[in-house]
Amino acid sequence: MIHNAAKPAGIGENRSEEGEEDSAADAIKTEVIVGFIYRNVYTFLYVYKIKK
Repeated sequence: MIHNAAKPAGIGENRSEEGEEDSAADAIKTEVIVGFIYRNVYTFLYVYKIKK
């Protein structure tokens, strides 16, 4: 998936010693951040296209 490619190497990787919950929370956090950025970019492009 796109989300995995956009994920920084430090998040969700090599975290097994800290427990499953941490990596799951990091993965969800990353999904939310990436989704938020994508939504902002698409909204900007949509508005820019209309104004142009």
